[in-house]
Amino acid sequence: MPEMIDLLSCLRCGRCRAVCPTLESLGWESMGPRGRIMLCLGYLEGAGWIEGVSDSLYTCTTCGACSFICPSGVDVDSIVEYLRREYLKSHKDGRIEEMYEAIRIYGNPMGDTRSRWWWLEGVNGITLRRRSDIIYFAGCLLSYRSREVAVSTLKILADFGVALLEDERCCGSPLLRLGVENPPTMEDNIRQIEESGAELILTSCPGCYMTLKNDYNLDCSVMHTAEFFSEHLDEIDPGRLGITVTYHDPCHLARGEGVIEEPRAVIERICKLREMKRNRELSGCCGGGGGVRSGYHNLSRAITVRRLEDVPPDADLIVTTCPLCIINLSDGGGNVIDLAQLIERSKM
Repeated sequence: MPEMIDLLSCLRCGRCRAVCPTLESLGWESMGPRGRIMLCLGYLEGAGWIEGVSDSLYTCTTCGACSFICPSGVDVDSIVEYLRREYLKSHKDGRIEEMYEAIRIYGNPMGDTRSRWWWLEGVNGITLRRRSDIIYFAGCLLSYRSREVAVSTLKILADFGVALLEDERCCGSPLLRLGVENPPTMEDNIRQIEESGAELILTSCPGCYMTLKNDYNLDCSVMHTAEFFSEHLDEIDPGRLGITVTYHDPCHLARGEGVIEEPRAVIERICKLREMKRNRELSGCCGGGGGVRSGYHNLSRAITVRRLEDVPPDADLIVTTCPLCIINLSDGGGNVIDLAQLIERSKM
């Protein structure tokens, strides 16, 4: 629970207004960081939930830009997630309930009934170990919506002797971000990871990365594949491409976990990098996170369009390291690939 003193630390200076993607698109103070801080102050002081509070809470992409730029250090992301948890204690949300049931029954928020490892069908030239010190946690979006990224990633990681969990299920990040306290698949994933004896878990999804690293309380290490690729760049030995790309920093990976220079090191080994107008810790949001893509599609698209305006005119491709960013930016008209796909192209 946020402390009252933390909320009162907000100076109402307005710096967060300049970086909030939701506020930029909708314009209402209640849809921005300061409005959400005021909602939390009211809630802690005993005020009831007012009309429209759900829109204020769930239009936040949890991108973390406001928290990063706040001179008083107010952690607005944590405030929003706290309010969402409290709100769900007395309110039902059909979208969240449907997602919960899909994850409980099918192991993924989309309710996809295919096997978790269907994307391995017909893939040749990959040898996986039954047990390994390194586990690759593919995540839901790569498994069911971005098969080509999952395959490209595994082709690289197979040389390092990785294994997969026998029954990987949703990490729980979508539900945690929306305010659900106990996602139904976390304990099973934890059990499988502990039984595997793995020393390192790799994932290509920033949401999975944050959740496995910060919410699972594992004894092993957790890395994003961008970190692993950078650390083992000489062993991977990518080729050189005569193209110019730009890099989109995923919010949860860059601002959330500080993984910023590693993907750039890989890109610059392969081709020319031209930075986006907003980059690194000040990177613009793709508009997909925090449940905004599924709950407020028009808002999500508006944020996406604004982000694509940051792309340099001479960039042949947008490279990123997040499956949700790939989907959202691609839907907005961007030519987007994953870092693993760039590596794979360089080795052809």
